[in-house]
Amino acid sequence: MNKSLVEPKIYTLHDMVSDIDDLMPGAHITRIGEVEGLGAVGLYFMQPNAQTTVFSLEDEDDGTADEYYGP
Repeated sequence: MNKSLVEPKIYTLHDMVSDIDDLMPGAHITRIGEVEGLGAVGLYFMQPNAQTTVFSLEDEDDGTADEYYGP
């Protein structure tokens, strides 16, 4: 096992914070927590047929996302 990996953490429903997204009418965002070395983790719920933007933060752009924000 790679010792540089972060120990797993269990999140419960009490750790999650849900709210309406101010930028997308009718959409809800649920923030689960912060993961060291990764950033914020959460869920995003929106109405069917809503326009979305898929973006990537990978080390290299593999061409699968509309937007690329890598290093």
